[in-house]
Amino acid sequence: MGEGWGDCYSLAFRWRASYDNSTVFGMGVYAAGEGIRLYDYAQNMTINPQTYSYINGPQYSGVHAKGCYWCTVLYDAYLMLVDKYGFDADLYTGNGGNNRWLHIVTDGMKLQPCRPTMIDARDAIIESNENNYGGADVCDLWRVFARRGLGVSATSGMRVSDGFDIPTQC
Repeated sequence: MGEGWGDCYSLAFRWRASYDNSTVFGMGVYAAGEGIRLYDYAQNMTINPQTYSYINGPQYSGVHAKGCYWCTVLYDAYLMLVDKYGFDADLYTGNGGNNRWLHIVTDGMKLQPCRPTMIDARDAIIESNENNYGGADVCDLWRVFARRGLGVSATSGMRVSDGFDIPTQC
């Protein structure tokens, strides 16, 4: 998941107020002349169709491909929070959705167990939102995770399975 964390933090720090949820990012284009991930980072499922079960595929045997999926989920969460709370260019004391994303994702890393699964990381991010913002975004986060297959019934293991469901309270 480290590749995904790194990619998504780079997207968050590259973000500009003029961007919106239709913004598509290729990773490594500046160095390689083309994107170096299986898919560009986009909320649009036609451009980036990845769901959790994609990581079962043979092209996902390495850390870069699995990280591409994880970043896609995190990027969707970022976009949801920026849509909901706006963008604040002040990364240190701002109050935008981008600041909230940085806060809950970073604190989520502190809450997850050692050697976390993506499900563990999802749960830690949701717990971080509960701890830091009284759970104001929990149902929205569940919808984002479920859209990409990390819903309530998703399973991890040697092979993973998608779950597109959200908690009943949402």
